[in-house]
Amino acid sequence: MLKKNLSAVTLLLVIAISPSVSLADARLLRTSYALDDARGYCIDIAGFGENIRLEDRLQVHTCKYGTALGDQLFELVVGKSQLQVPEYGVCLAAAALEPGAELFVRSCTDSPRQRWSLAWGQLTPESRPDLCVSLAGETGEIAGTPALITPVYRHQG
Repeated sequence: MLKKNLSAVTLLLVIAISPSVSLADARLLRTSYALDDARGYCIDIAGFGENIRLEDRLQVHTCKYGTALGDQLFELVVGKSQLQVPEYGVCLAAAALEPGAELFVRSCTDSPRQRWSLAWGQLTPESRPDLCVSLAGETGEIAGTPALITPVYRHQG
């Protein structure tokens, strides 16, 4: 969700590197603060594998370090300011360039809604530096978690 950047306590997203991913590879878009889950929250495509929902709005989900990450990994497309999901060949896109707009993944285009700036721990639309990506709340709801994972995964959105 895009919000006006009005407060230093806004929950911002930063690029974090998964322990299993090198600098040259895709990265997690992770919250600056862990909030209610020590693993933190990452931007995530709803669903998994055959049930991936590329048309749905994005959610934030417990970061999945060391497991199948295709639905959470983003790669900066050099020279285009796009954040692409290499697993699916789609790019991060805002529904609109206004406060409260939802985030999606869409076919990559040169649209201003797909051009991003990453600076000072903030992910902002390149054409609207007065906006930043933030979370709606500080706690998540329990989400589907594989049987051997503890603590359980959480999500928002």
